[in-house]
Amino acid sequence: MPAATADTFERHARALPVSSALEPLLRDLLTVRAVVHTQIACCDARVASRAFEDPDVVRAMTVPGVGVITASAFVAALDDVHRFRSEEHVASSLGLVPRERSSSERRRLGGITKAGDTRTRWLLAEAAWTIRRSRRADTAALRAWCHGVEQRRGRSIAVVALARRLAVILFTMWRDAVPYDATRLRLPGGANAHAA
Repeated sequence: MPAATADTFERHARALPVSSALEPLLRDLLTVRAVVHTQIACCDARVASRAFEDPDVVRAMTVPGVGVITASAFVAALDDVHRFRSEEHVASSLGLVPRERSSSERRRLGGITKAGDTRTRWLLAEAAWTIRRSRRADTAALRAWCHGVEQRRGRSIAVVALARRLAVILFTMWRDAVPYDATRLRLPGGANAHAA
């Protein structure tokens, strides 16, 4: 079967040459798939409806690459923005800071700690990948920053670093009750995003 999207999968599957013995099985599987997709769409609609009732979630969705699910998960994971003293505490609670293995005179940083809510950390990483691949003007500062890290440390580390930066941006927006503003972000070299 050729590569398919969620929208074209059924058409491609029905066009497959299958034996008469397998045809009823394929038809039943496609029927079950349609029911599951309908239920997923209903659940997505309910989540979106609830999310739009929460001003903190709506504000978080102003960040490019952050949709209903990521914004809802972030707000649910932090629960109360005032229980965090700083951006570093938020990044640490989500497991987006390096693990440290130090001795008396030598400091060694490893991979991220992966503490806290796994799903929220994964969603932030997915949002970071979306931003990295984006060509939208409002992602220029974040993309440039990510590409700078990528040149020094590699793509995977850059995406995790961008996920951490997104967590900090979302926390700051929530704490200060302000929407996303790409012009306030800094590009490498000290220029702001508005000047670019």
